[in-house]
Order: sequence, then C-alpha cells, then structure tokens
Amino acid sequence: MRLNTTARYFSRDYRHAREYFLDMATRTGARIKSYEHPLPGRHGETLSTDLARIGKKNAQTVLLVQSGTHGIEGYCGSAIQVAFLELLSDKTVTRDTAIYLVHGINPFGFSWSSRCDENNVDLNRNFIDFCDDSQTQNDIFAELAPYLLPDEWTRKNIAEANARLNELRCKYGHDVVSRSLRQGQYAYPENIFYGGARPSWSRRTVERITGEFLTCASKIIFLDIHSGLGNYGQAVLLSVEPDTSENFKRLQKIFGSLVRSTRNPNSAAANAGGNIIRGYAEQLPGSMLLGAGIEFGTYDQARVQNALRADAWLRYKKRVREISRYRQRKIKQELLEAFCPMDQAWRDRVVTTGCKICQTALDGLATL
Repeated sequence: MRLNTTARYFSRDYRHAREYFLDMATRTGARIKSYEHPLPGRHGETLSTDLARIGKKNAQTVLLVQSGTHGIEGYCGSAIQVAFLELLSDKTVTRDTAIYLVHGINPFGFSWSSRCDENNVDLNRNFIDFCDDSQTQNDIFAELAPYLLPDEWTRKNIAEANARLNELRCKYGHDVVSRSLRQGQYAYPENIFYGGARPSWSRRTVERITGEFLTCASKIIFLDIHSGLGNYGQAVLLSVEPDTSENFKRLQKIFGSLVRSTRNPNSAAANAGGNIIRGYAEQLPGSMLLGAGIEFGTYDQARVQNALRADAWLRYKKRVREISRYRQRKIKQELLEAFCPMDQAWRDRVVTTGCKICQTALDGLATL
C-alpha cells in the first residue's frame, strides 16, 4: 500500500481537519451526515461530528472507523481517515458491505485541544448506567486527586506531588493505583479521567448514529483510533473482550498478534466499564460487533500523563488569566506533542499502518 507524502494528511487545527475530511469524502463519493454541536469551536467555527458512508445504508456487513474520542487524538485519527478515503477512491466496495467513517466524535475536545469534552468528560468512561452506583465507585481516587493536580504547576510542586503519589503506590500497590486511574472517576469533575454525571453530547450522538445507520448490520468491525499509549510509532489493537472469548479470537484471526485484551491483568490500557466500544455494542445487541481501539504509541506514560495533568491544571485551577500566554501556549504544545508528535517519521508510520489496519479489517469482514 503506497501513499503520497503523509505530511499533508495532518491538519493544523480542527477546522482544517474537518474541511479536509469532508472534501475527501465528497470526492470519494461518500454520503455525508453531520451532527452539529451546540457550542462553537476555538476559532468560532461550527463544531460537528461528521459521518461519511460508502456503500448501502442497510448493508449487512459494516466497517466503522472513528476518530476523536479523546478530542486532541483526533489529529492522528483524522489523518488516517483522510488517507484511507483517498485509497478507497480507487476501490469498489462489495454489494453488501458499507464503510462508515465517524470524524470527530468529540469535536469540542478536538477544536479546543483537550482530551475531554466541554464538561471535562472523558468519553471512554461515559458509557455507564449512571443509576447504578457500583459503576461509579473508585475507592482510592480521593487520595490521589490532590496530587494529580497540585495548586501550583512548578517543578518543585510537581516533584512533591509525584512523591506523594509514589507513597500511595507503595501503600496500595502499583497495580491498584494504576487501575484506579485507568478505570475513571465520577466524583471530581475538575480532575483527570472524569466520566461525567450523565450521558454526554457525544454519547447521545453515538446513539443517534447507531439508530439511524447500523441497526440492519449483522456483522460490524469497529476501529476507534487513539494515540498516546504504547511503544513509539507502533500500533496495537485493544479489545475490551477477555482473551478467551469468541469475539477476541475472531479479532485475532483477522489482525493476528496486534490484538491485545484490556482484561489481561498485565495490560497498561484502561479497562474502563464506560468505554465507547461497549457503548456501540449495547446499542446493537443483535449484531456481532468486533471492536478494538487502535493505539499508536508516542512517549512514555509519565510524560503523557504529565501533559494531561498540566492541561487540566491550566483549565481548572483558575490559572488561565494569571499566567503568561507563552506558558499557556507551551502547555498546549506539549499536550499536542504527547498525542501527535511533530516527528515526520512517526506520522509516516502512523498513517501507513493505520490504513493497512483499516484495509485488513475490510478484507476480514468477508471472512466472518
């Protein structure tokens, strides 16, 4: 699979990414449906989740590829979607197969350079039953919270906060603390990994998409594009299914050794009950849905998590008006670098690998 220089697939901001996606989808002959967000973007632009469909609306087999679940990770996902659309322009989709590309499912986070939405909700923790208290419990997060976002974001304060977090790792065990962070929390709306208090706009949009387009499908492969976890430039496919389940084995048959289970005790990925793969699956109980998050590694987890913490501190410790624009810009630049490195070699590898995975999924649908 050959692509022209991949640099052009990466956009400078959400507005450009959306325009590029819609233009490429139109040139490919895709049908487009847009879901407008009620708030404006960073530059006053309209925010929207855009769906491009190639193939029949009521197809029995569906490839569903989504970007922007974690807002700022949309830069990586959008680039892959645009490149994949360009490749699809030379291909014919089989009669009973459809391809759906969902662009910017969290458009607010994408536009405003945040991992979360307008209410600081991490969309991959929002698909729970909010009436079930057991799904919102996180026993030790209350002890972690003050040290995740110290009052001052200075080297001294960060070092002191990290020392306290390490003490808690010694107290409870590293795995217990990591699990508390990964599963999400529902009591601290101005801290990281917040799952929300109710279904988010993006969750309701997922429910609209499934109801309008996917209820006729009997077999679906769902790929949700992420970045920021794993080895630099390398991809893994993270399934929320146990590695003994039939769906996990089906994914493994198609994608081979790329597939991992978040249920594995050694997994570094979140096994959050409110993740978006389960959200789609619960909306489509009559379909066989094989879902996986494509994770592209960037930097070590300490750097990635520190970038998230700094961004949350900037927004929720009421510091935006108190610090220089230069420092604000540096925090945002580090967040973007943590999830979409400027390194052209990384970008080349991500787009090429991402398109190969999408094509493998499309070929794999025929084997189900």
